[in-house]
Amino acid sequence: MKNRLLLTAVSALMVLGLAACGPTTTTTTTTGGGNTTDTTSAAPVDVPTEDGKITLAFRLGAPTAAELPEYVGIFASGFWTEHADESGTWNTTWATGLDCPEFKLLEGSENVYYAMVDDNLADYEGAQTGQYSLLLGYASTSSAPSKGLVWNDAYKSNECLSYAYPANPEWTLDGKIAWLTTTDNPDAIHNFATLPPEPILLKNYTMTFQFKVEDTVYEVPSWADAYLVGSLNGWADTGDLAEKKLTKVVDEKEGVVYRITIESVVAGSSMDYQVILGAAGITETGELDWGHPMTDGNQSYTFYEIDGDNYTTDPIVIAKDPSVVWPDPSKNVNVDFIFTNTEDGGEIGEGLVPGITGSFTGWSYTAMTLDGEDWKVTLSVPISEGLQFGVTSDSAWTFAIAGEGGANFSFDCTADTKTVTVTANFGDFGTIAKGVGVLTVA
Repeated sequence: MKNRLLLTAVSALMVLGLAACGPTTTTTTTTGGGNTTDTTSAAPVDVPTEDGKITLAFRLGAPTAAELPEYVGIFASGFWTEHADESGTWNTTWATGLDCPEFKLLEGSENVYYAMVDDNLADYEGAQTGQYSLLLGYASTSSAPSKGLVWNDAYKSNECLSYAYPANPEWTLDGKIAWLTTTDNPDAIHNFATLPPEPILLKNYTMTFQFKVEDTVYEVPSWADAYLVGSLNGWADTGDLAEKKLTKVVDEKEGVVYRITIESVVAGSSMDYQVILGAAGITETGELDWGHPMTDGNQSYTFYEIDGDNYTTDPIVIAKDPSVVWPDPSKNVNVDFIFTNTEDGGEIGEGLVPGITGSFTGWSYTAMTLDGEDWKVTLSVPISEGLQFGVTSDSAWTFAIAGEGGANFSFDCTADTKTVTVTANFGDFGTIAKGVGVLTVA
């Protein structure tokens, strides 16, 4: 049942009030520069509440509220932005930009910030209830071209950054107020080590990429296009797909390169990014998946003020052949994936359905079907080396079976590959975050 705050003599359409909440503590925090700051949190704290909303609240440690530049905003994203897509499948993508709430300094306070989000707890169907991430970005009133939350690790609070992806901290819900706590931070004090730079804009900034192994330059195959996705353009989840696409150019000196022009970008800012391949001809951002990455994890690029307007970079070399990263899909083979129990195995957690999540599924969850005592699914898999996957309960890997140390299973698919079997203790599936299985390819 959703929480409701009843006040007399107030409109039935909206109930607005102040709730006193929050402990009194004196906490010594260490900033990114090694300086220590004693921060005393006031109690009680009268944080605004509203009917049908949850108020997010935290205490700013460093920099202090007085030191925070006007162009910098503080934003949060989290589970409340997840939703069901058109097919009814639950989408675990978290919002970015101004789709995230912007925090305000509580009037009369020196360090308490708050924002409101819809109270959707009763309707939430995901597996990350209460999880959030707190980041800096450009305030809605700033002159930056991309306002709002920026998914760049450098802009996360130190407390949120201590959780390695995909883990996130969880709030402490007190009635209608959610204090943004972390495991080691019950007083919800957050410190930021890196501020976004002042928005001095560079216009028409062109980035150049080249796919080159030793002296051989490769082109993107006909069945694919290359895309730049990152903290500036909503990654592969949001924004205009056309603005992410790399354009093939034959350079007189460098040969075949791929370019993209960013209309305006803040000088001194850094972008986390990846280059990924998507199917040729797609038009919607939602059709772009992570199944064929050209880069190994997130890369970083800094836009220097000295570059000026109308700047074109030298080729950023990616030492891979795109046709190897994404082999011709017309040459796929059908492979049976089998999830089988160990002799001394237990039972799978109630209500959970094992599925395959891997590089060949676009890292989306594909459910398996119970066949006798085993779970099975047949998938079309490209003939390729180093394919990776896990047996998971959903796309978020809430529960999973993987290799030793939680690493993805990896296998080479040939024209003769018929079955890929994972043997594990079914009792681990649903009781621990990542169980360990044994892979057999035949």
